[in-house]
Amino acid sequence: MRRKGSKNDGRTSDLTFSWLLTTHGPEWLQWQQYAAAWMAEQHKGTSTKLASLTAFFETYLLKHAPYAINVAELFRGKNGHHCSSEEFVKVLKASGLSDHSGLADRSN
Repeated sequence: MRRKGSKNDGRTSDLTFSWLLTTHGPEWLQWQQYAAAWMAEQHKGTSTKLASLTAFFETYLLKHAPYAINVAELFRGKNGHHCSSEEFVKVLKASGLSDHSGLADRSN
């Protein structure tokens, strides 16, 4: 169950994405684990990568593909909807981002 959370939940610096669980619930555990494992391997540009994943979760998955809380559903789709990078870019642009350079500023 999604709870409205404050954006002061550590998302701008939490490389483990624990905010995903505390803000949106334990059903996001699989995504949190994948994101944390991937971020642990990143050594450059981590703030932009962190902001990009945050935008992916908050701006795209939660609003446009909530069924993809199950990672496999992201690839299978549901009710005729299939996630795509093109749709993700369109959603980001509609939310005011024209390129990746704005992501780090947006998450703060």
